[in-house]
Amino acid sequence: MTTANQDQIDHWNGVVGERWVSHQAMIDTMMAPFSAALQHKLALAADQHIIDIGCGCGDMSEQAAALGTHVTGIDISEPMLAQAIKQSATKPSAHAVTYQLADAETGKFPDNHFDYAMSRFGVMFFNTPIKAFINIKRALKPTGKLVFVCWRHAKDNPWVTIPGSAIAPLLPKMPATDPTAPGPFSFADPKRISRILTSAGFGAVRIEPIEASMPIAVGQGVLGAVDFIAKIGPTARAIAELDDDKRAVVKERLRIALGNSEVNSTVHLGGAVWLVSAEV
Repeated sequence: MTTANQDQIDHWNGVVGERWVSHQAMIDTMMAPFSAALQHKLALAADQHIIDIGCGCGDMSEQAAALGTHVTGIDISEPMLAQAIKQSATKPSAHAVTYQLADAETGKFPDNHFDYAMSRFGVMFFNTPIKAFINIKRALKPTGKLVFVCWRHAKDNPWVTIPGSAIAPLLPKMPATDPTAPGPFSFADPKRISRILTSAGFGAVRIEPIEASMPIAVGQGVLGAVDFIAKIGPTARAIAELDDDKRAVVKERLRIALGNSEVNSTVHLGGAVWLVSAEV
């Protein structure tokens, strides 16, 4: 594995990667509205070749393979790839999916091979995005297309702002960070997305806003949602260093904040993404 993106490699191969594996079903359900939008945009057909960038535990790869495509799922997280391989073995389309431990920036992929490069929230963690997209473009056929979803600004995402506002008084003031550094919201600026893709040689770049309500911890009520949010995502990172007493206070504040968003034992929080497409 390359060390050019070592911070992200370490991040997704540690506790974070393990937590994503243990909460995979919840995460896939939460992301389902955006998975559907991505699939609709792709309009996949049988026998096409697809590369799934940042495939994680394999949800999108398996959905694509079920349509008769041939999928190569790549990720830097060994725990998530192990989960993807394990689950793939139980699916009728297992023969159509290959998983590869690879960094999109430096991975060796066959030239002019794939009809589509797709990604569900896997492109925002590149250390050098232009380099990564040049490498991805090289692997696409001359008629190939790129389609991905990425988060818009954190302030536009209630799944971030509602918990964040609730716990902010308990957290130390954090120094300003580079909004373009690798992380979930590094592609929040659509102008930056367009510049990166154009610089990488892609054309016909289209960036569409999509909003949806995301179900959190289905059937587990507010307490289930609190437990999930305290382990996965920006809130989990914000409270990681708190002692047990402060974490208990944080969870109580989250319980109160999320209470108004519970319907039928499921918390629903809004999400806002960009649906991005481009052509070779």
